[in-house]
Amino acid sequence: MSNSGSFNTNAYESRYLTFEWNVASQSIDRNQTTINWSLKGAGSNPGIWYMSGNFKVVIYGSTVYSSATRIQLQTGTRVASGTYTFTHSNDGSRSFSASAEAGIYYFAVNSRGSSSWSLPTIARATQPTTNKTTMAFGDSITINLPRASSNFTHTIQAGADDNGIAFQNIATGVGTSYTWTLPKSWANYLHSSSQKLRIRAYTYSGGTQIGVKEVSPSITVTATSDMKPVVSLMLTDENRFKDTYGGFVKGQSKIKAVVSERLYEKTRVASRSLVLNGVTYQTNSAVSEVIGNTSQVITASVTDTRGQTGTVSERPTVFDWYTPRIPTLKIYRCTPSGTTSETGTSVKVEYTLDIASVNNKNKKQFRIGYRKQTETQWHYKDISVTSYHQSGHTILPTDGENTWDIRLEVTDAFTTYTLEQKVGTVYVLMDFHKSGKGIALGKVAEYENCLDISPKWSVKIQGKTIEQIVKQVLLSAYPVGALYISTNPTNPASLLGGIWARFGQGRTLVGLDEHQGEFNVAEKQGGSKDLPLPQVGGFGIGNHHAYLDQGKLTNYGSTGRGWDKFAGNEIKPAVKKPNGYDKLQPYITVYMWKRTG
Repeated sequence: MSNSGSFNTNAYESRYLTFEWNVASQSIDRNQTTINWSLKGAGSNPGIWYMSGNFKVVIYGSTVYSSATRIQLQTGTRVASGTYTFTHSNDGSRSFSASAEAGIYYFAVNSRGSSSWSLPTIARATQPTTNKTTMAFGDSITINLPRASSNFTHTIQAGADDNGIAFQNIATGVGTSYTWTLPKSWANYLHSSSQKLRIRAYTYSGGTQIGVKEVSPSITVTATSDMKPVVSLMLTDENRFKDTYGGFVKGQSKIKAVVSERLYEKTRVASRSLVLNGVTYQTNSAVSEVIGNTSQVITASVTDTRGQTGTVSERPTVFDWYTPRIPTLKIYRCTPSGTTSETGTSVKVEYTLDIASVNNKNKKQFRIGYRKQTETQWHYKDISVTSYHQSGHTILPTDGENTWDIRLEVTDAFTTYTLEQKVGTVYVLMDFHKSGKGIALGKVAEYENCLDISPKWSVKIQGKTIEQIVKQVLLSAYPVGALYISTNPTNPASLLGGIWARFGQGRTLVGLDEHQGEFNVAEKQGGSKDLPLPQVGGFGIGNHHAYLDQGKLTNYGSTGRGWDKFAGNEIKPAVKKPNGYDKLQPYITVYMWKRTG
């Protein structure tokens, strides 16, 4: 851009013309520039003149001077001068060109020149700026309008990108600045954090629109805390125990959680998170596994497209439940009145019950069954249960001549716990079966053709119990160095005695052969499960590929070693483990133990 300029025409001998111009004035209101211009004689030998004529000056396509009158043209002779006014384009810019010509010494035109320039830009449409680039709904923002002329006014518009809302007027007739409060209702249009608030200003000179410019960058709008999603949780029992017991039941209930949300002004859900029974779900509903503890915290979070997150947590009531228990139990012989006696014909049962109350709504039942060991039919006696933690006793009408099975059954709303015990016959030192064909020691004889010994007695032979003798016999079958094989991980020392050590982990057993060096000593180890095998169809020099020279191998059908064209390079299989190949024999794993002492 230039405030002045000039050019020269081509010369005849030492004479030529100079065109000059400079800015005289600019009008912002009218969007115009006026220049002064002149055409003068120029060149060396200023005292010499040349008759010249047919002068012509053209500016911006308009002929501003034309004369056929011939004059004496010397250096410095002013041929013509004047002014010219340009109207700039809407953006305030303007370029122009000028040309000049004349006939120096000759009548015909023989001297010409021209050039082009850009005039200084006239400020036109105002570039608005703001005092902030980020704001929240309900905040105020100041739009500054550094107008080029005090006669300019502005219409300010705001809109939202990404199909939010088209530009709409927020102020008219504004001079140099305007403060605007972003209504919260605009959340209807700015429903995502990726959307931006756009502000632009139309500039007017009087009633004429000069241009429009937009604030850059666009404004980031953040949501306020009251715009967070309002999250709700609805909890139900998938197994329907909650309605019955007034809460969930540990070990029985499955919690079903359903998340709902209320969003502010047309925003959308970006993500969800539901933490239920220790598991995180990215959905708005889920069902837990059967809950395993009474301390449950269910948390739901919803994040909207404005980046706001709403969260809700609930601690539902979970009542403890466990399988009914009989913490203490004593069963023994007694008299019909309940006096303890080894010769008593009745059985006394002393017990303690423990039943989960489940908000004092759980069912509670207890009964005791009894039968002779030789019978299949149970006889039951129902016991009244008035407390979830109850102790008591009862006397069963048995006899003293039989071993009795005793069954205790505790029942609640969910399950029945059963415990069975046996009570032997009454105590006698020795008893003969009524058939005369059986004998018992320490108890009543119950079976024919049987020597029956009370389980309270121990039988010893040479100072050892029968159990010890049996273990000794079994252990003798496993001398030191013997192997014990089982699918059970239990150390055989607990079953047989002795000292044992794990043996042969990850290895298979092979029979000893004195004639094979690999297998001629007990517990000798060898073998590998990672040995590479020759790749079928692959050949090379050692582990490398070889290229064969025609005529260097023996003819087809020959035997012996082959060589490539390089001396000493033998052709042999390329050793490589084929992919997917498994050379392990079919196997099944067991525990092996070796007796060491």
